[in-house]
Amino acid sequence: FYTQAEQLLNNAAEKDKQKGKEHVEEVRGESAPDKPAVPLPAPQKFDLEMNGVKHLLWLDLNPQPLIKMASSEGPLSGKLGGESAVLKEQEKTATGTEQNLVHAEQSAVKGLLAQTAAVESSARAMEAADKPTPDVAGVQELAAAVGRYGDQFQKTDLAHSGTTPDADDPGAAAEQKFVEFELKVIARIQKFVEECDQKVNDAWDKKQPIGKKHTDCWAHTDEVDRDGKPVTVQQTLGQEKEQCVYREMRASPGIPQEGKGKFIGHNITTQKRFNPDGTPFIKGSWKGTIVPDVVLGGPDKSVGAVYDLKFPCPSEHHKAGQWGKGQFEKYQTAFNVDPTLIYPRHK
Repeated sequence: FYTQAEQLLNNAAEKDKQKGKEHVEEVRGESAPDKPAVPLPAPQKFDLEMNGVKHLLWLDLNPQPLIKMASSEGPLSGKLGGESAVLKEQEKTATGTEQNLVHAEQSAVKGLLAQTAAVESSARAMEAADKPTPDVAGVQELAAAVGRYGDQFQKTDLAHSGTTPDADDPGAAAEQKFVEFELKVIARIQKFVEECDQKVNDAWDKKQPIGKKHTDCWAHTDEVDRDGKPVTVQQTLGQEKEQCVYREMRASPGIPQEGKGKFIGHNITTQKRFNPDGTPFIKGSWKGTIVPDVVLGGPDKSVGAVYDLKFPCPSEHHKAGQWGKGQFEKYQTAFNVDPTLIYPRHK
């Protein structure tokens, strides 16, 4: 999946560079010069405090949009990766209340990474339209979120990227590689979620210009579910947006996508059905079974991470995704991991 998604992003980045450019006809066998490049504005840096210690956060547009953070300057995504690796190490010896705290920190780090990916994705879209204006509001909100993370968990800084695993622990390197794999997957899925949210909304409104709009969330469509209950616009949009994400991932339900290169042995699976105890469903009644949207597996074949896609309606209200009743607890019990929500964060 990593290689496929990476290729998709590379192709998309190349296409993005071409979008928004004026296409002119050739005159006398010669092409007119391209429109002059729009100069990149200087990044606006935002102050933040983590448990009383000051830092800076900004969006660097050159050579490509990237959120950076200082004390020691570096990509925020890399620092979050280092933070996640440290928490993985702490999880090994944590018990009881301390273990719950580590799990809460891990969920917060994944949320910050998704928020970072959303800001960078928004900046890439603006850059593709020759409007390289930084997403100032998004950067400012991200800076505030990093500050809250520090205050909540009494952290004065994030770990540096490339944290070296314990040489005496043979499993440490493998765990750090899984963390790196997971963070890359989150960033890519977040990008697809942002794009599909907007794409499906636009397609819906275009398909029925005088009918129900994508903002008519609770309006009934002409469809009914298996129990004969009316299906709402929100339900239909959510399903279409999920399918859009799976198409971008080139994923087939229940079929693992194996990692390539440095991520050989890792895999990602969408829409696979499991029994309540986390074992794969084979046959029988579906009652009590669970179907996570995205599951990541490590070299030991165990489930290492679980994600659920949410598309709050209407998109313009920018609401956070919410777990269904008992959904978080079911995933947590089945897989012994804290599941993570991925939802649109664009503004």
